[in-house]
Amino acid sequence: MLKINKSFQNVLRYYINHCTIMKPDSQCFSTVLIFLFKNEKWSLASELLPTLLEIDFIKEDFKSCFESVIKIKSKNTSNYIKLLNVCIDSLDYFLGARKSVSSNNYKLILEFIKKLAKSGNKELSEKLSNLNQLKCNDIDNMFSNTPSILKQLLDDLKTKHENTITYQLLTSTRARHLQNVQAAGPPLLDWSQPNAVIQGQPDVQHFLRSNQETFIYKIFKSVFDARNWVSRYSGKKPSDGYNFQTEIKGTGKNTKVILQKNREDYDFKLRMYSALMAELKVLTVNLQALSNKRPSAEQSNLSGVPQKVQVIQID
Repeated sequence: MLKINKSFQNVLRYYINHCTIMKPDSQCFSTVLIFLFKNEKWSLASELLPTLLEIDFIKEDFKSCFESVIKIKSKNTSNYIKLLNVCIDSLDYFLGARKSVSSNNYKLILEFIKKLAKSGNKELSEKLSNLNQLKCNDIDNMFSNTPSILKQLLDDLKTKHENTITYQLLTSTRARHLQNVQAAGPPLLDWSQPNAVIQGQPDVQHFLRSNQETFIYKIFKSVFDARNWVSRYSGKKPSDGYNFQTEIKGTGKNTKVILQKNREDYDFKLRMYSALMAELKVLTVNLQALSNKRPSAEQSNLSGVPQKVQVIQID
């Protein structure tokens, strides 16, 4: 257990200096960070925390950063605000380095956003809502079965944090993204399957990647050959990026297979588009309701000083 005493000061200074030179152990780094925040009134803590928070490691080690901030009691000190700011940078770095987020990592993100929401810090909330990687994640998952991080956060924060500036700014960001989808209009029917890969079948692969709807394949010597081919290649193959159904016609050397692309992906996008437009309608109503609130509407920040709720409006 770390303790405040004079003999420990030099060791702690040496450790912080070591962290600026070499990558530290995550657990040790987190323990020291939590200890210094717990004893922030200690003169050495005030001296070392700014240095510790400027080390690139804390931004690059998402798990250590977020697990630490969740364990640190909320306060209104400059170092704590800086820690929240570092966490936002860490989140941007983290989301930019991966396509998906595990449930455990999402829980860390959610708990951090709750702390940020309770802080009432408008500047940091604006920085969060404008994160480039949060935007990219949201846009990339608009027509996906997996909701974006932003969509999940809004769903999970709504019950207890709907009236916070953080929630309102995140809602406004999501609404802007949905407005862009609306401006682009409903998905157009596109038969192309650009990621289709079907080894050893260049003509079929070319057809699948094109915008052509059907294709007649005439390479078969018998119905038996055609059935074997259909059994091997036809159907929905997500790992190979294609989806088509077949019909065998003819006999002997006149046997042919008619390939018909399925429109499941297009129908799915249409359903998603309708759901997204319904969501936009709800968000627009909610944000309009906020804009109609009396100017005296307030929320408290960490210092206990009332802070006016920002009015957000959607055109």
